Amino acid sequence: MTLRDEYLNRIHSEFIPPLRTFIDLNFSSIHQDREDTLQDILEKLVARIYSYDNRYALSTWVYAVARNHCLDLLRKQKRQPSFSGLDEGNVLVSSETSPEDILAENQDQTRMRQLMARLPREERQVLFLKYYEDMTFKEIARVMSRPVGTVKYLSFKAKSWIEAQWEDNQ
Repeated sequence: MTLRDEYLNRIHSEFIPPLRTFIDLNFSSIHQDREDTLQDILEKLVARIYSYDNRYALSTWVYAVARNHCLDLLRKQKRQPSFSGLDEGNVLVSSETSPEDILAENQDQTRMRQLMARLPREERQVLFLKYYEDMTFKEIARVMSRPVGTVKYLSFKAKSWIEAQWEDNQ
């Protein structure tokens, strides 16, 4: 197996579900079907696999390609993206979890999605990549083509705003 094949196998095994969530969370206003968008992204990844610089995490390159593709689609539509939220069925339930706890968790998730929907797109992307994909600020900076300091500021600003809104609504 060549290194190219290894990277492509990793992309298919590790990144398809997270890319779906990334598209839903950050680019829900793209008129094209999500699966079509994902397929287009995968085709770009295959076509450009030789441009991947293995000094950096594969995820950094994958998300940069995905983000740029989605931004290109938005430019064509001349619309700003809106937030549709994460899939509702992602709550993990243990045998010790009460129905009241599950309901509270669902309400918190819904509330967080609503707050994130009100954030500017770049702040939403930073939080997604940081907390859903566990990327470092340096990796996020590469994905978003922004300085690390700007990414840290966007994260701080978004978290501060969410915390303030969360406390106001308690």
